[in-house]
Amino acid sequence: MLIDNNKCFACGNDNPDGLKLKFIYSPDGKKVKTTFVPDAKYQGWKDVVHGGIIVTLLDETMAKAAVKKGFRILTGEISAKFKAPAKVNEQLCCEAEIEAVKKKILYVRATVYKENGSTVASATTKMFITSGSEMQIIRGSKKIKEYDLTNPVITLGNFDGVHLGHQKILKKTIQRARAVNGVSAVYTFDPHPLSVLNPGHEPLKLTTFEEKASILEEFGINYLICENFTKKFSEKSPEEFIKKIICDRIHPREIVIGNDYAFGKNRKGAVELLKKMGRVFDFQVHVASDMRMKNIPVRSTTIRNLISSGKVSLAQKLMGRHYSMTGKVIHGRKRKIGFPTANLKPYSRDLIPADGVYAASISTSYGMFSGVVNIGMNPTFDEKKTTIEVHIFDFSKNIYGEEITLFFVKRIRGEKKFKEAKTLAEQIRTDIVFAKKILK
Repeated sequence: MLIDNNKCFACGNDNPDGLKLKFIYSPDGKKVKTTFVPDAKYQGWKDVVHGGIIVTLLDETMAKAAVKKGFRILTGEISAKFKAPAKVNEQLCCEAEIEAVKKKILYVRATVYKENGSTVASATTKMFITSGSEMQIIRGSKKIKEYDLTNPVITLGNFDGVHLGHQKILKKTIQRARAVNGVSAVYTFDPHPLSVLNPGHEPLKLTTFEEKASILEEFGINYLICENFTKKFSEKSPEEFIKKIICDRIHPREIVIGNDYAFGKNRKGAVELLKKMGRVFDFQVHVASDMRMKNIPVRSTTIRNLISSGKVSLAQKLMGRHYSMTGKVIHGRKRKIGFPTANLKPYSRDLIPADGVYAASISTSYGMFSGVVNIGMNPTFDEKKTTIEVHIFDFSKNIYGEEITLFFVKRIRGEKKFKEAKTLAEQIRTDIVFAKKILK
């Protein structure tokens, strides 16, 4: 178990060993579900199920969620809350879901409930993990000769947001690398080419480079090759880029791209040219088709538009995870309306969701919590500057100066001006109730 606790907190008996459970997984592998009917041998006090059984059920289901996604658990911390007793011979269901991964820490939430849907217990865990083998980041293709890239299968692109369309390409890259006993690699640019060629007109970022690298590593990519994009580099023709950079330095066995991939000066190189050069320089080209979800194209541009209009729950469906924003907690203006807030100053982030109130999960140094986020100018108080304020449920720690990450789950409402602070406070109470239902 993840917790070092050999006694049931309720009856004081020894906690039981692991249970024999069968698990069902969601298509994306992030959710795990199991059912269990405890008989009399799991009885703790009278006909109530041993508290340790409930903790074990939570624990093993959350651990299974991590293992299914390929993480190796080093150690972890679990926090469980019991809401109602469970009786022997009563079917219990446990569901666990991965909420976030951040800097080698995996956050998982689980709930045990009865057939009638009533909650028995819930838990959150913070697991310290490793993906098994760390991805190597190579800064500049000139340095590739210092690494042993055997039969590299590479994919080329910006991969901002690492959405489901990107993930389709990454899966193909890893699959082909394994087929040829090679390594998988992503070749990308930093900074974004448009920030060099047309400063101020580059697309808003869905992920920072660090976040992108972390997601690629979690996905199982072996190498991330990050080329420093300059105006001089932008002058390379498509043929020169493929021959002198990709072939002469990386020596790819195979290349995987999306069907809209373009390369070289003025983006004149396209799929057919790459295939032609593959026949000349002996590499195979795989082209992934576009992905659509309910007729919506899965593209970074689409996702940016959704987030900037506040449709974060739809953006989550295209990304495969909640849009997140990381920053430092700073001091803000103090208002006595009964809801303490943490003011966030984002790090290196341009894309902020539309003004309004959001249900969100918040990652802190104390673990993962639920809360509401308000983005806007606080018209009730006639302020003129956009702020990001976070009210964290059941939280009273001092986190000024600390880093937190917001995971936007759903927009509750737009920003609204109220006649007085009292009316605003009443609306916030309503927002909190609604947010808790969303985040349950």
